[in-house]
Amino acid sequence: MSVSVKCYYPRLSRVLGEKIAAYIALARPFTLAAPLFAGFFLTVASEGVSYGSLARGVYIGLTLALAQACGQVVNQVADRELDRVIKPYRPIPQGRVTVEEAVGLAWLFGIAAVGRAFTISVYFGLMTCLMLFFAVFYSLPPLSPRRVNPWLNHLWVSFSRSVVPVLAVMGPRGWRYAVLAFVWAFGWQGTKDIADAEGDRLFGIKTLANTYGVCALMALSTVSLLLYTALCAYLELPLFTVLVPLSVYGLFKYTSPWRGENTVAWAVYYAGLGLIPVLTALSELF
Repeated sequence: MSVSVKCYYPRLSRVLGEKIAAYIALARPFTLAAPLFAGFFLTVASEGVSYGSLARGVYIGLTLALAQACGQVVNQVADRELDRVIKPYRPIPQGRVTVEEAVGLAWLFGIAAVGRAFTISVYFGLMTCLMLFFAVFYSLPPLSPRRVNPWLNHLWVSFSRSVVPVLAVMGPRGWRYAVLAFVWAFGWQGTKDIADAEGDRLFGIKTLANTYGVCALMALSTVSLLLYTALCAYLELPLFTVLVPLSVYGLFKYTSPWRGENTVAWAVYYAGLGLIPVLTALSELF
């Protein structure tokens, strides 16, 4: 049997049990790699390589991943009726996790993230609260942008997943990397909505995918690639151009199915978010 989210993480079910596997599926672990990498490698970029900085990087990375996991669970609670239509294999529509259990898990992730963040510093704690605000109220009314405007929806997620984590860990000195991360996210963030376009439209959720179509999204990704490449030269960060071939590959395979529930372009988006902190650390160290 294939190991994918559509198959309910079958190997994990056999090892850890159905309930634990369902909780892991709720957190959507593939999406947690980007904040985990961000916390670790941005800490190394800021503090250099030492036992203390490496341990601190792991701690910060796990904290950011917990904040991301909180947002993922809240999103699935808010979208449970939508998921019954377009993603019935998810844990809540399948009845493998109740709404009450999911809400409790979201609270657990959120409290753990904030508690851990304030042990780092007040600044990092406040920035983590800001990340949680964006993550939670992206899905929940009355502040959710999803039914207001597709561009506001797009900007909300792009900004929160790129600029905020970089500045949270590096402070103002990380502005150059935050700019590059934002351009990358803004160009590729919309790819997560390609597979959900019709279902989102049915439930009144406005995305670039269901408002303008895939061709417009590809055009945005192409413009983003050109701007990203120009900024690498302008900001004197040539190492970041290693993402250019990844972008080109993503453009050619834009809507090809990815193992799981989305497209190759979506996988490219998250790969870029994970690699940008690595490139930041390499640029700062060398």
